[in-house]
Amino acid sequence: MISSLRIKPSLLVTLTAFCLVCVAYGIVWPQAPLQSLDSPTYIALARQIKAGRITTLSQRTPGLPLLLLATGSETVPRRLLFHVQMMLHFASLGMIASLLSYLGVGRGWIITLLVLGSLPVYVVPAAYADSESFCEFLVVVSVVFLVLWLITRRYAYLTLFGFAGLASALVRPTYQFLCVAEALIVVAVVALGLKIGPDNFSQWRSVLSLSIPVAISLLGLGAYALFNYMHFGYFSISSLPPYSMSTKTASFVEELPDEFADVRSILLKHRDRELLIPHSDHTAPDYIHRAMPEVIAFYGDQVKALQVVGRANRWLILHKPMSYVIECLRAMPLYWLPMEYPLLATKSSFLRALSAGFQIFVSILLLVIGTITTGVGAVLVGIRLHTGKPPVFTNRTEHRVWAYIAAMTAVVYSAVFSSWGGTGIPRYRVTSDLLILGCCILGISLLNGAITEAVRLYGSVEETPNHFLIRRGDRN
Repeated sequence: MISSLRIKPSLLVTLTAFCLVCVAYGIVWPQAPLQSLDSPTYIALARQIKAGRITTLSQRTPGLPLLLLATGSETVPRRLLFHVQMMLHFASLGMIASLLSYLGVGRGWIITLLVLGSLPVYVVPAAYADSESFCEFLVVVSVVFLVLWLITRRYAYLTLFGFAGLASALVRPTYQFLCVAEALIVVAVVALGLKIGPDNFSQWRSVLSLSIPVAISLLGLGAYALFNYMHFGYFSISSLPPYSMSTKTASFVEELPDEFADVRSILLKHRDRELLIPHSDHTAPDYIHRAMPEVIAFYGDQVKALQVVGRANRWLILHKPMSYVIECLRAMPLYWLPMEYPLLATKSSFLRALSAGFQIFVSILLLVIGTITTGVGAVLVGIRLHTGKPPVFTNRTEHRVWAYIAAMTAVVYSAVFSSWGGTGIPRYRVTSDLLILGCCILGISLLNGAITEAVRLYGSVEETPNHFLIRRGDRN
């Protein structure tokens, strides 16, 4: 009993290092937490929640406002908020490191993850009264619980995955379909032959179990959307969808038919004015934030204005699909560009270039590893279709494959949803930055194991020509 309660020396060292790093950042950033452009809207919703009544349909969901209330930051961001968000960031980092250790990844790679994840470029979101750090934590929690269920088949983990996915969506609406996306990917992979958990469990029963987190997530979001509908007449978890869609149709909003003549003239006026603003990128993706107050004033009702703008954008996307696709494809590379926070701004060109170069390197590494692993997966699927039998993995390799698939699904989901449903700016990537690091390390580990196994099998074939066939027959 006593021996089981002992803390491992490596864990104690890690916790001590995290505490020292937190203290160091607290000293280096005495001005934290700072406000971003979005902070006032979160604070306004936090005040309404504290007052016991939400009086306006907000662009924001209640996740971060609840954290603001818990830290006394509903009026002005308090120092406690900064410390809590730093703790959430390092908790996320610790969970990924613990999962990699559980999967048997080498200690050197785990130390690399811990060091890189503690760099300022990854910690700085905690210094802002914004949703990045909180959402990062919840997304990591959801992925970790899903992986634990895929390995152990314990339904407690599956339920926690559903609640974590719901919570992440209530912090940032980007993740409102994360549980659905993860469930669909798991179903697809199981259909291709990769088993879930122990052999004595039905795989399709496991797949049906995924309805639990999907139901938790969708019912929770539906309940909040119904709350907004009952109070404001708008069925959505926030007023953001028409704004997000407008960022994808800015370049061809003039294509609206005469049916939308009134709103078209307002949108065009603000779009064209935004194009000419000096020192901008002259693409006006965010013009809708300047145009919407006039649209609301014209219709005299916020919900009516949102509905009209939503219908107008849906018309543009349905009738000009290639224009929409072109805008989405333009946004995807932007998503992977370096993120630079004002707090990290420095006069040293070398340090800025180093930070940008590091972020670009990690993005390219993820892309390269993802391409190779996708190719390997395609080969295995081809073998599966040709032989009619799934590939055979060791338990450890199987667990790593599931972890890699679950984490990459969250990363790709964020990239696609942010690029095709919004402007796709690098800031949207921040919530999955730690998962990206984890995917790079786990992908390298998987590829290294695959190469080692291939070399071993090749050596066996060299020694005994029929050895591979015999092994294959034994496995089948």
